[in-house]
Amino acid sequence: MKYLHAAAFHIVFFLNLDNLKKHRLRLVVLELLVLRKPALRQYFFRYLQVVPKMRILTIVFLFQFLNLFSQDKTVQNFENAINEGYINSPTLIPIYVIENNKEKKYFLSDTETLYSAFEKELNQTNSDSLKKYILKNKSNQTFEFKNINALEIIGINRRKNINPKEIRKINKYIERKKILNGLQELQNKKKQNSRSYDQYYKQRMIIRDRILNEKEFNNDEKKLLGYLATNITTDENTISDLGNWASFENSNKIFELWNKEISIYKNKYAESEKIENELNEKFVIQPEKKFGSNYIVALFKYGVNFYVSDLNGVTYFRAIIN
Repeated sequence: MKYLHAAAFHIVFFLNLDNLKKHRLRLVVLELLVLRKPALRQYFFRYLQVVPKMRILTIVFLFQFLNLFSQDKTVQNFENAINEGYINSPTLIPIYVIENNKEKKYFLSDTETLYSAFEKELNQTNSDSLKKYILKNKSNQTFEFKNINALEIIGINRRKNINPKEIRKINKYIERKKILNGLQELQNKKKQNSRSYDQYYKQRMIIRDRILNEKEFNNDEKKLLGYLATNITTDENTISDLGNWASFENSNKIFELWNKEISIYKNKYAESEKIENELNEKFVIQPEKKFGSNYIVALFKYGVNFYVSDLNGVTYFRAIIN
């Protein structure tokens, strides 16, 4: 009889696991699953009594199960992205789309496109109302459209359905290559470089003012110094790249003087940027080349998000949410 209880626990417990998977419940607290269900609770404790040698293994398994679900930040990531509203560089989001009660399609979209599609679907332009409507389905990220213009905006006919097997394959790659650790390091470096940029910029202003106070300069020379000081991108320029800014006589001397004065700070900042670029190459660019946009989809459940720049249309890593 005791062993029947143990068998019953196995059956009921794993039926619950299957049910969780089927309905894609997120961030499940194991206590709610086992300890707060009377029928399951009695089988669980009797199971531990019947098979004492398995107690530790069972507890380990349960904590692993809890950790598995606690890693899934899909809902939180989606909600954060939608709460941003309309932004110039929209966050990429994987969504399920249904066209007129037909079979749903799973593909990568972005927040701006989703908002725009619902503007047409609901004939609504108020961003707060649209946000509230979209967030009703944050738990499953599934949206149905019937309006032809909305379907055109969301691009359902242009999108290829994502293969879940491919995503699972990428998830294994993410675990094996410790991608999340690498992206966390990249995020930390980006924050550090943001502070370094501010410090470097302030230092450039100090150097410009000091140079201007050391001797008299004509208007062309002052303009060139001002342009060099306020544009960090000129660190990579030659004198010929500066065009009209350096078209006057002796402009090369101003250019050489400037680069001599900033060389120490310039090299320090460049080294910091180099490390960030190397991390970005290893954990963002190369995997995305390997797996395409499915890499972004696979990372979404870990709280990783990317955005598309409104300046050049390039996809960039934004952050990992806590």
